[in-house]
Amino acid sequence: MKHEGDSEDLLVRYLLGQLGESEQEHVEQTYLADQDWQERLAIAEDELIDDYVGGKLGATDRAAFEKHFLNSPHRHERVAFARAWQQLTRATPSVSPAALPSPASRPWRERPVAWLLRAATVLLLIGSTWLIFETARLRSELTASRAERAALAQSEEELRQQLDDERARRQALSEQLAEARPEPPNNNTAPPSVIASFMLIAGLTRDAGERQTLNVPHTAQQVRLQLLFRQSDPPINAATYRAVLRTPEGREVFSRDGLKAQPRGAARVVTLTAPRLASGDYILTLKSRNAANQYEDITEYAFAVSVK
Repeated sequence: MKHEGDSEDLLVRYLLGQLGESEQEHVEQTYLADQDWQERLAIAEDELIDDYVGGKLGATDRAAFEKHFLNSPHRHERVAFARAWQQLTRATPSVSPAALPSPASRPWRERPVAWLLRAATVLLLIGSTWLIFETARLRSELTASRAERAALAQSEEELRQQLDDERARRQALSEQLAEARPEPPNNNTAPPSVIASFMLIAGLTRDAGERQTLNVPHTAQQVRLQLLFRQSDPPINAATYRAVLRTPEGREVFSRDGLKAQPRGAARVVTLTAPRLASGDYILTLKSRNAANQYEDITEYAFAVSVK
């Protein structure tokens, strides 16, 4: 019995995050692999939530509960439900057995109906409470999603404006160079490299009606691609990225490692320069290096190249 009590206390400390790394691994490997201890863990969670809502936890356990246990939306919902249930039970007036009429004084048909009405009322109150919390959560998620979309749309508009300004500046520079007196040709000097720049936006499908088409001049020796994307995790300034370009059939055209991203409001931009591309369809995959020093996919860009 003492061993069982110690095990129950070990589960509570596990739920509160009060175990060391070795003890935590021992609990997960020894106890949680057993069906019986999984049920005991569920009971320990319920009792821990009841003690928290009822104010029975000490200051240390309460702080551990709020910091470690309440680290998921599901547990927040369970605590909210327990708090609503406690308020409901407190608001329901208690009736002493002496104040109730004896079973013999009531018709036998009245007792089942009364119990059914009481049960239906309790279920209705529980359902209403859950619906209120669920509606509030969905509204909060919808508001956050709309704000993120608006910020991303604003960032895309700013990038398009910057790209238009850059094109206008290059056009003006080209006109000025055309008006200038040409220098005598030097056969020993290599011709200047012509680079075509484009911006790719993530999220477009591979359908012909939605993918971007890059009109590349035939004089361009290289293509510069600005990759606009939004990363779900908080971006790290020192993070590096990899870009891999393939054909729809899976043939790799080229890849680049060690790319850096620049912030653009709610979005980020990675710029890379590729060799001259032939006309056709392409799929560019952007990867990010994670904490395990491995690259994982972030997004894809489907586009077509038309050399003119």
